Amino acid sequence: PRMVIHDLPDDYFVRFPEMVSAVSLADVRAAAAEMLDFDRLKIVIAGDAAAAEPGLRELGIPIIRVDYEGRRLE
Repeated sequence: PRMVIHDLPDDYFVRFPEMVSAVSLADVRAAAAEMLDFDRLKIVIAGDAAAAEPGLRELGIPIIRVDYEGRRLE
């Protein structure tokens, strides 16, 4: 059904790994620069804060902890 909806060629899924492998890091960076507003980008990480937070702190980016309803935790 997806092939018909999106008008994909019959060999799309056979060729998919080859197409993905042909994408370079420069291609990804160019697309990101064009499509993303890095000043407004947010990263959301869900999981065990005790396990994840030390590594995240090493990145030197602001960390805001929230509960499951999005309320800030202090």
